[in-house]
Amino acid sequence: MKNFFYSLVLLFGIFCQTSTIIAATPTSTVSSFAKVLNPNHLWYTVTSSIFTGAVNYGRHSITEDSILIGNHYYHRILYSQDSTGNNWQITKKYARELDGKLWLLDSMKNDGEVLVMDMNLEVGDYLAINQGEDTLYVISTKIINDLAGQLRKVLELGCYPDQEPHISWIEGIGPQEGVFESTKGYCLLDFGNNNLTCFYSNGVRVLSNAFPCWDDPIPPISYSDLDPRSTWYSTTWKEEFGGEACELGINTINVTFNTVIKQQWCQILGVTDNGVYMSESTVPFHKKNNKMYFYEDNQWKLLYDFTAKVGDTVTYYISSKAGYYQLYGLYPDTIYTGPYQLVIEKIDYVFSESGQPLKRFKTEQIPNGNLEKHFMGDIIEKVGSTSKLFGNYGVISLPECNNVPRLRCFEEFPTLLYKLVPEACDTVSSLNDQMITGLSIYPNPGIDQLVINKEGHEGLNYQIHNITGSLLSTGSIAPKQQGLIDTATWYAGMYVVAIQDQAGRVFMTKWVKM
Repeated sequence: MKNFFYSLVLLFGIFCQTSTIIAATPTSTVSSFAKVLNPNHLWYTVTSSIFTGAVNYGRHSITEDSILIGNHYYHRILYSQDSTGNNWQITKKYARELDGKLWLLDSMKNDGEVLVMDMNLEVGDYLAINQGEDTLYVISTKIINDLAGQLRKVLELGCYPDQEPHISWIEGIGPQEGVFESTKGYCLLDFGNNNLTCFYSNGVRVLSNAFPCWDDPIPPISYSDLDPRSTWYSTTWKEEFGGEACELGINTINVTFNTVIKQQWCQILGVTDNGVYMSESTVPFHKKNNKMYFYEDNQWKLLYDFTAKVGDTVTYYISSKAGYYQLYGLYPDTIYTGPYQLVIEKIDYVFSESGQPLKRFKTEQIPNGNLEKHFMGDIIEKVGSTSKLFGNYGVISLPECNNVPRLRCFEEFPTLLYKLVPEACDTVSSLNDQMITGLSIYPNPGIDQLVINKEGHEGLNYQIHNITGSLLSTGSIAPKQQGLIDTATWYAGMYVVAIQDQAGRVFMTKWVKM
């Protein structure tokens, strides 16, 4: 796991002043790379709208002559909505290349010329894009043999050093994603405008991708309602990352980029724990009709159904990567992914900082043998479980700490902010993450009964697990009342008791059965 915040050192941003355009022919240069810009090349592309699902095909070519703009010669880019023929439109885009580098100039934008490909880069190299706002990292390189038997170098890139690559540059062909488009959106979207379907050279098809070249029907893309700015903030113990025992740090879950899987537009979520981005934590998500799904085992699986009603039984799954999303930062060796079931016991409302009502689902797990170690607890509309995105997979072991990790905030910037803490979402406060004062659990050790008491409380929720993480008892305690839990049938040993008050503060301790 490497630091999420990498320095942006290399910055390309050559801005051109447009001058009088004159027909000209540039001085030829010798390059070790096959040339991209050739009037005998044809690029077939497809564009899918993430909003309407509409699919549009197109062809791209360039003019034979080049023109002088500022200090450089450019080829004009041509576009056609016909699969054959010479019905070409002259666009307001221009391209030039030199020594394996490809630049794009869009006269409709104020970005100046943009470096969109550099075949000189190697694994570990990076390139600043979007005027330094994002960075592309070369994850891997390979050599392919095209349909004409020509060997071509391919660079595979991502927006983080340890990310699975989702962008490809091909020697002599150009980018596969965003053909003759700027790099804007590379680190937010990896599916959208002008994705390469086929490439022709001198009338011969030399490359075919997964899509057909033209006009074969493609199922429409289904849009996702999950806001790409969604962020979950929580605290976790820092000891695993070099901190002192019981020291809390900030953990975030957020969208790393968007993609399309099986015609479904989706968001790739990842975890950053105490400043360390965990690239292996990424899971695809999408939300539709107020239901949230994740992708695993070659299928979309239901995680949350925010349309459920009181009395409904909901069957759901969790990801095999759920350990990275654990509230306590303690990862089980193996995770059973489901199916699990819960019953909606009660629905009430909580409110965002702007007063927006969000449904809160009080749930009860349906025991299922060894599966009962996982539970969701309270579920908040849009947010998910208050035990973090994949719920709680049980408690493995706990240090003797008075402060307890917790979900702090959920944000869809700038439209929605739901807070479970009074202070800033990304700041640890020892006052807020402390134990509930005045709370007592007795007798400890005990035999037949456990008593939970706090004078004058406004209502408490509790959960009790055995040392293997299985949930043995859960419930609520009415305001100003004691909680009496029958433990007569429990085996002798140690148990973990977690108690939450109405302010969201959590106390966790160990109780021993004699």
